[in-house]
Amino acid sequence: MKKESWLTYLESQVERCRQEGEVLSQDCREDEARRAKIQGNIFQICATVYQALEAHLPPQELEAAYRQKLLALPENWRTARDLAQTHGALERAAVEEWKLEAWEQVWNHLEKEA
Repeated sequence: MKKESWLTYLESQVERCRQEGEVLSQDCREDEARRAKIQGNIFQICATVYQALEAHLPPQELEAAYRQKLLALPENWRTARDLAQTHGALERAAVEEWKLEAWEQVWNHLEKEA
């Protein structure tokens, strides 16, 4: 994984989500705009995690540590989604599912970069 291309990918996804959210909001499609915003936040979280690790780890340890952190991210989202579904909180379950979708996009892209 090359730092520049990885961060460029994540930043482009954040920007794509921001633009998509603006367009959807202007079209009075607030639920979809909210989804875009939430997913943009997940891409930003992934970038921030990478940058934080990069600042504290030697380059040879960075990718393995990043992968480990990324794998841990969705655990709470899955738990929250499952709990929300159990209690019939469909809106909350959808939010957690949106987070998981964005995380999966990041993970799949990372796998392609390897």
